[in-house]
Amino acid sequence: DRALLSSRAFDEIATEALMHIKQLVSCARASVTMFDFERGTSTFLATSFNNGNNAGVGNTISLEEYGQHIIEELKQNKPSFIDDILTDPRSTELDKQLAELGFRTWLYLPLVHQGQLIGSLNLARGAAQPFTREDADIAYDIANELAIAIRQARLTDALQVELGERKQVEADLRQREAILEAVTFAGEEFIKTPNWQ
Repeated sequence: DRALLSSRAFDEIATEALMHIKQLVSCARASVTMFDFERGTSTFLATSFNNGNNAGVGNTISLEEYGQHIIEELKQNKPSFIDDILTDPRSTELDKQLAELGFRTWLYLPLVHQGQLIGSLNLARGAAQPFTREDADIAYDIANELAIAIRQARLTDALQVELGERKQVEADLRQREAILEAVTFAGEEFIKTPNWQ
């Protein structure tokens, strides 16, 4: 709720939210992924590991690499549970790489704004530590707030860009008016004092 009232960048909001989520739902890794369905990509907006590492922030991968089966569940506004990524036949190469780091149990929650899936909140634990429905319910409430905060931050950023562009256009107009005024004045002076005398 505080993030909603702030005017910070959405990556800062996401990073702060992950710290709080990890206090409420025990997990070794938490991340926020944003989806771009037009480009077919997903970008890691923020990550939080128990060791303090935030590796992967800014990385962009295809939606297929992320896991199309997960996205399909998220599109239905439902959480996606994977009890062991190594025994799941739908595992991607990214899943296998993360499993090597010890992240084998996953909970994915949709980030939805105005009925549109915009990303996901991803939580991970080690093997034999499946997430419960209660974990999902707690994280789901946070995911909803996070989606609103991220969307609001993006709208604020877009507004700032538009305001900057308008200021530039206004400055250009003022400059052109000044040039036109100078040219007009010079022309009037030329007419007043003909140079043939």
